Amino acid sequence: MTHCEPRFICLCRYLANYFGMAVEPSLISGDASFRRYFRVEVQAKSYIVVDSPPALVNNIPFVRLSERYLEADLNVPTVIDFDEERNSMIHFLDLPGVLMLTVWKIGNNL
Repeated sequence: MTHCEPRFICLCRYLANYFGMAVEPSLISGDASFRRYFRVEVQAKSYIVVDSPPALVNNIPFVRLSERYLEADLNVPTVIDFDEERNSMIHFLDLPGVLMLTVWKIGNNL
């Protein structure tokens, strides 16, 4: 991935529009699919951004499932914005260096 890649440029525009300022996404990992994960820091908060080509990955079921879990008061990562046309989402408030399993164990006194 380079900073001149068309999807990355579009992602940066989407994020700048959402946050109201230019941000610098940093690639944090990939998985076995076409999804790419980035970390974005804005005003001392860290977010995860997921980007994937709409023709190759359908993120809509993930977003809808996340909404249903939140409605049921389950402790799941929150999708705070989803651009259906681009198939990109600003995923959730990130806790750098903290595993979600640790949060769940502490929260549930396991």
